[in-house]
Amino acid sequence: MLGDMGSLHLAIGADNRISAKLTAPKNQPIAYLRVVASADKREGFYGLGEVFDTVNHRGKLRPMHIMPELEVESGINDIHAPIPLLLGSTGWGLFVETYYPTLFEVAVDDDKTIAFTVGTAGEGDNSISFHLFTESHPLDLTRHFYEITGWPKLPAPWALGPWIWRDENRDQAQVVKDIKTIR
Repeated sequence: MLGDMGSLHLAIGADNRISAKLTAPKNQPIAYLRVVASADKREGFYGLGEVFDTVNHRGKLRPMHIMPELEVESGINDIHAPIPLLLGSTGWGLFVETYYPTLFEVAVDDDKTIAFTVGTAGEGDNSISFHLFTESHPLDLTRHFYEITGWPKLPAPWALGPWIWRDENRDQAQVVKDIKTIR
């Protein structure tokens, strides 16, 4: 018996943007929802927040949450400010609107396949919302993301001053001297 069917609802969010909501079947013990798509095998993939190994995510697994990683000194993966926004160099973008643990598989097993998996653990309505958008130039894709999430604000004036950085300070007097110097 196949059980109940899930659903996929699509809505036009704006020009060149489609919003989607994938809902798992009711009364089914679903822990993960996964979406798989095809992409150009020569395409570059960008976004996903701050990572330190490479800008292009092709061939990478990118978790959008902290997890153990034994290969690095800290013992956790070096994902800083993860943003579930994947941009293709051929002019398409994908934003997964979730706070749940999410994993992007970017042309890992197959150079033409990308996927994202969201661990909902059956919570809430057991669904995920995501947005697909296209533009003729890849640099124009972020507009869609900002229209969904909000435009960046200007930093506070105090944040625009000089930045003093030292790995170590001799004493408190050294810190106070630095502060007086920049005033």
